[in-house]
Amino acid sequence: MSFSPRQPDEDPETLKAVEAFELMLQGKGPAYFEEEQLEEIIDHYMMKSQLKKAEMAIDHAEQTYPYSTGFLVKRASINLMKGDLKQANELIEKAETIEPNNPDIYLLKAELASQNDDFDKVEEYFKKALAYTDDKNDVCFGMAVIYINAMRFEKAANVLEKVVENDPENEHAIYELAMCYHESGKHNEAIRWFNKFLDIEPYSPFAWFNLGTAYSAKGQNAKAVEAYDYALVIDETFASAWFNKANALYEQGKYDEALACFKTVMEIEGKDATTMCNIANCYHALENLEESESWYRSTLEMNPKYADAWFGLGLCADSRNQFDKAAFHYRRALLIDGSNAEYLHAFGDVNYELNEMQAALHCYQKVCELEPENADAWHDQGVTLFGMGQVEAAIEALLKGMKILPQQTEFLYRIASFLLETAGREKDGLFWLEKALLKEPEKAYCLFHFEPSLKDNPNVADLVKRFERG
Repeated sequence: MSFSPRQPDEDPETLKAVEAFELMLQGKGPAYFEEEQLEEIIDHYMMKSQLKKAEMAIDHAEQTYPYSTGFLVKRASINLMKGDLKQANELIEKAETIEPNNPDIYLLKAELASQNDDFDKVEEYFKKALAYTDDKNDVCFGMAVIYINAMRFEKAANVLEKVVENDPENEHAIYELAMCYHESGKHNEAIRWFNKFLDIEPYSPFAWFNLGTAYSAKGQNAKAVEAYDYALVIDETFASAWFNKANALYEQGKYDEALACFKTVMEIEGKDATTMCNIANCYHALENLEESESWYRSTLEMNPKYADAWFGLGLCADSRNQFDKAAFHYRRALLIDGSNAEYLHAFGDVNYELNEMQAALHCYQKVCELEPENADAWHDQGVTLFGMGQVEAAIEALLKGMKILPQQTEFLYRIASFLLETAGREKDGLFWLEKALLKEPEKAYCLFHFEPSLKDNPNVADLVKRFERG
């Protein structure tokens, strides 16, 4: 389950122009485009990182409008995207000699300076761009994008806040602002700012949506649902709000309600592998394995490389104790996404059930590499090594885990249980049990959870009672 700011849709007229341009490229008839249309077509391709097509559009534009500096600026921008800073700079200098008062030229100069980490120059060019424009908001938005590309999200957010305050209906700026807060982890600031903005513009569905996203990022799912509901009151066809609301409900364990929301997303947008897989997840959480499997399989019919659906089929088989079948599905998921810690951990568990101890150990070790703070993986690695008769290696694994997770007193109790279960090692076991009791005596129950028979060991019972009296 994931949450993300909603990216605004493109203008349908721009998409029509793009379609007409591509038909022209295929030789299916000539087409005439206004200068502004060609700029929008180029921007479309640049936004999609389809730089070759963007350059083809610039070639066509320069033939049709040879005296327009704007297309020279676009070509310079593409060279910046390609990392050809020398060529970009040459084109920028050429454009500046033709039209020295063009603010877009100074924005490109600012972007070039940012790639050289010269942010004093960035500020200087930003001021020049503002001096030569009648649309200060547009220049500010361009400047914010430069800061975003330089990963200076807080600086970008400061600029975008002003952009949105001046133009509350600027959906693109709202999206970028929400993204900046999200990327910089400034969720409290996002909540503060969007609440303040909504006091002035209470009918902005995008603001409500992004407020919900900020609450979701903080795990405040009830408040997130409330914000998404406001967005949906304003626009009931807002599919991204339905999707994020479903995720927030799922996180609260409200699987029936989440399921209904995901199905609404599909009614609005049609079948989509991500939504279908989430529907399957809901059915699995509701323990309706037949429906869950059906939706996972439908997801794979749409996208055979959808790893989460293979993983979901593995979970269904696992729930039925069909461990061979579960292993097959987990393996398929890992072939697609081999560094997914959740998949690896589940594959380790099923291999353990199948007594494939070496395979299980490999999975747990890999999870510990990927997620060093995953306590369960360290614990399972230790248990597997102990099951393989490697007592010292099992202890070493848990002690290594404790260096990263010193609060995991359960590891000390587990080490004690390993030694107390090993012939001739009771003295060592009592030593480690005492260390665990000195640290957190209230967790003594862990020892008996790990190995219930130790309740009958009088030396263990005496040591535990001594700390209970203490």
